[in-house]
Amino acid sequence: MQFKQRLIAVSLYLCVGLFLSALGQPAHASKAETLSGVVIAGGITCPMLKLRTGESVSLMGVSKQKASAGKTFTATGIFVRHSTCQQAARTFRVDEILNASPVPQ
Repeated sequence: MQFKQRLIAVSLYLCVGLFLSALGQPAHASKAETLSGVVIAGGITCPMLKLRTGESVSLMGVSKQKASAGKTFTATGIFVRHSTCQQAARTFRVDEILNASPVPQ
């Protein structure tokens, strides 16, 4: 009986370990990208960036003070599937801000 209990305990331990290690991994590893554009008004909780292609994306992980409307903005990061931005646009999680300056007149 002790052997059976130990076997069950070890099995549960391994399952929990595999589960916890899977939580730390994204569903698919995204490659870091660099985005550039102009910050536009309209973000609910996250600033919005208008890319040169015309697409608007939400910027997660950066405050509206650092990315205020009218600034040119360049950052590295990844696109994420789940967002706290409450917007329908794709979301880009900013890892590093490379440039945030007023648009040249």
